Amino acid sequence: MVLGQIQEKMFKNKILTTKGEIINYGKINIVAGSAGILLASIGGMMLGLTYNDFFKDGSYMIDLSRAFLKAAHTHGQPLAMYNLIFALLINQVVLTDRSRKIASWAAVLSLVMPVGMVLRGLTDGAMTFAPVAMIGVLGFFVSAGFLLAGCTGMNENRKA
Repeated sequence: MVLGQIQEKMFKNKILTTKGEIINYGKINIVAGSAGILLASIGGMMLGLTYNDFFKDGSYMIDLSRAFLKAAHTHGQPLAMYNLIFALLINQVVLTDRSRKIASWAAVLSLVMPVGMVLRGLTDGAMTFAPVAMIGVLGFFVSAGFLLAGCTGMNENRKA
Protein backbone atom coordinates (compact mmCIF):
# COMPACT_ATOMS: atom_id res chain seq x y z
CA MET A 1 0.00 0.00 0.00
CA VAL A 2 1.40 3.39 -0.89
CA LEU A 3 1.48 6.30 1.51
CA GLY A 4 -1.48 8.06 -0.17
CA GLN A 5 -3.72 5.01 0.25
CA ILE A 6 -2.72 4.65 3.91
CA GLN A 7 -3.52 8.30 4.56
CA GLU A 8 -6.85 7.98 2.77
CA LYS A 9 -7.75 4.98 4.92
CA MET A 10 -6.77 6.88 8.05
CA PHE A 11 -8.94 9.86 7.06
CA LYS A 12 -11.90 7.52 6.51
CA ASN A 13 -11.44 5.99 9.96
CA LYS A 14 -11.09 9.47 11.50
CA ILE A 15 -7.65 8.70 12.87
CA LEU A 16 -6.26 11.93 11.40
CA THR A 17 -7.76 15.39 11.27
CA THR A 18 -7.82 17.34 8.03
CA LYS A 19 -4.55 18.97 9.13
CA GLY A 20 -2.92 15.55 9.53
CA GLU A 21 -2.89 15.61 13.33
CA ILE A 22 -3.54 12.34 15.14
CA ILE A 23 -6.79 12.26 17.11
CA ASN A 24 -6.17 10.56 20.42
CA TYR A 25 -8.83 10.95 23.04
CA GLY A 26 -7.04 8.67 25.48
CA LYS A 27 -4.07 10.94 26.16
CA ILE A 28 -5.73 12.71 29.09
CA ASN A 29 -6.65 9.31 30.52
CA ILE A 30 -3.02 8.16 30.38
CA VAL A 31 -1.91 11.28 32.24
CA ALA A 32 -4.73 11.05 34.81
CA GLY A 33 -4.26 7.30 35.28
CA SER A 34 -0.51 7.61 35.76
CA ALA A 35 -0.91 10.47 38.23
CA GLY A 36 -3.63 8.52 40.04
CA ILE A 37 -1.44 5.45 40.43
CA LEU A 38 1.39 7.60 41.76
CA LEU A 39 -0.81 9.45 44.28
CA ALA A 40 -2.65 6.32 45.44
CA SER A 41 0.67 4.53 45.89
CA ILE A 42 2.06 7.37 47.96
CA GLY A 43 -1.13 7.34 50.03
CA GLY A 44 -0.83 3.58 50.54
CA MET A 45 2.79 3.95 51.56
CA MET A 46 1.86 6.60 54.13
CA LEU A 47 -0.88 4.34 55.49
CA GLY A 48 1.61 1.48 55.68
CA LEU A 49 4.21 3.54 57.52
CA THR A 50 1.70 4.31 60.27
CA TYR A 51 0.24 0.78 60.34
CA ASN A 52 1.88 -0.37 63.59
CA ASP A 53 0.43 2.52 65.56
CA PHE A 54 -3.05 1.06 65.08
CA PHE A 55 -2.29 -2.46 66.31
CA LYS A 56 -3.36 -2.81 69.90
CA ASP A 57 -3.65 -6.15 71.65
CA GLY A 58 -3.20 -7.98 68.34
CA SER A 59 -6.12 -6.40 66.50
CA TYR A 60 -6.20 -3.67 63.90
CA MET A 61 -8.43 -0.90 65.26
CA ILE A 62 -8.98 2.14 63.04
CA ASP A 63 -11.27 5.10 63.28
CA LEU A 64 -13.60 6.42 60.59
CA SER A 65 -11.06 8.95 59.29
CA ARG A 66 -8.45 6.28 58.63
CA ALA A 67 -11.09 4.02 57.10
CA PHE A 68 -11.89 6.73 54.52
CA LEU A 69 -8.20 7.30 53.79
CA LYS A 70 -7.75 3.55 53.32
CA ALA A 71 -10.81 3.45 51.03
CA ALA A 72 -9.37 6.33 48.99
CA HIS A 73 -6.19 4.32 48.45
CA THR A 74 -7.99 1.09 47.57
CA HIS A 75 -10.39 2.85 45.19
CA GLY A 76 -7.79 5.19 43.70
CA GLN A 77 -5.57 2.39 42.39
CA PRO A 78 -8.20 0.52 40.32
CA LEU A 79 -9.80 3.75 39.05
CA ALA A 80 -6.37 4.89 37.88
CA MET A 81 -5.88 1.54 36.16
CA TYR A 82 -9.35 1.93 34.64
CA ASN A 83 -8.21 5.21 33.07
CA LEU A 84 -5.13 3.54 31.59
CA ILE A 85 -7.21 0.71 30.14
CA PHE A 86 -9.82 3.22 28.96
CA ALA A 87 -7.09 5.08 27.04
CA LEU A 88 -6.31 1.91 25.12
CA LEU A 89 -9.95 1.20 24.30
CA ILE A 90 -11.53 4.58 23.52
CA ASN A 91 -10.06 4.85 20.03
CA GLN A 92 -11.09 1.27 19.19
CA VAL A 93 -14.84 1.51 19.82
CA VAL A 94 -17.41 2.90 17.40
CA LEU A 95 -18.32 6.32 18.78
CA THR A 96 -18.55 9.83 17.41
CA ASP A 97 -15.72 12.23 18.17
CA ARG A 98 -17.99 14.12 20.56
CA SER A 99 -18.95 10.92 22.40
CA ARG A 100 -15.29 9.93 22.72
CA LYS A 101 -14.41 13.28 24.20
CA ILE A 102 -17.30 13.12 26.70
CA ALA A 103 -16.46 9.53 27.65
CA SER A 104 -12.77 10.34 28.04
CA TRP A 105 -13.41 13.25 30.39
CA ALA A 106 -16.02 11.24 32.30
CA ALA A 107 -13.39 8.55 32.92
CA VAL A 108 -11.02 11.21 34.27
CA LEU A 109 -13.86 12.47 36.43
CA SER A 110 -14.08 9.02 38.04
CA LEU A 111 -10.85 9.86 39.88
CA VAL A 112 -12.78 12.47 41.85
CA MET A 113 -14.25 9.62 43.93
CA PRO A 114 -11.02 8.88 45.86
CA VAL A 115 -10.49 12.63 46.27
CA GLY A 116 -13.89 12.84 47.95
CA MET A 117 -12.91 9.99 50.25
CA VAL A 118 -9.66 11.73 51.19
CA LEU A 119 -11.62 14.88 51.98
CA ARG A 120 -14.04 12.90 54.15
CA GLY A 121 -11.09 11.26 55.90
CA LEU A 122 -9.46 14.60 56.60
CA THR A 123 -12.71 15.97 58.06
CA ASP A 124 -13.36 13.00 60.39
CA GLY A 125 -15.97 11.49 58.06
CA ALA A 126 -18.08 14.62 57.66
CA MET A 127 -20.89 14.22 55.13
CA THR A 128 -19.98 17.58 53.59
CA PHE A 129 -17.80 15.90 50.96
CA ALA A 130 -20.00 12.86 50.25
CA PRO A 131 -21.37 14.46 47.04
CA VAL A 132 -17.80 14.91 45.77
CA ALA A 133 -17.30 11.14 45.78
CA MET A 134 -20.63 10.66 44.03
CA ILE A 135 -19.46 12.86 41.14
CA GLY A 136 -16.66 10.35 40.59
CA VAL A 137 -19.14 7.46 40.65
CA LEU A 138 -21.25 9.23 38.03
CA GLY A 139 -18.16 9.77 35.84
CA PHE A 140 -17.31 6.08 36.04
CA PHE A 141 -20.80 4.96 35.04
CA VAL A 142 -21.01 7.46 32.16
CA SER A 143 -17.62 6.46 30.73
CA ALA A 144 -18.31 2.75 31.11
CA GLY A 145 -21.70 3.24 29.44
CA PHE A 146 -20.09 4.96 26.46
CA LEU A 147 -17.56 2.14 26.11
CA LEU A 148 -20.34 -0.43 26.21
CA ALA A 149 -22.39 1.49 23.67
CA GLY A 150 -19.35 1.78 21.40
CA CYS A 151 -18.70 -1.95 21.61
CA THR A 152 -22.18 -2.82 20.42
CA GLY A 153 -21.48 -1.08 17.11
CA MET A 154 -18.21 -2.92 16.48
CA ASN A 155 -17.95 -5.51 13.75
CA GLU A 156 -16.41 -8.82 14.88
CA ASN A 157 -14.47 -9.12 11.62
CA ARG A 158 -13.07 -5.58 11.88
CA LYS A 159 -9.55 -5.20 10.52
CA ALA A 160 -6.98 -3.31 12.55
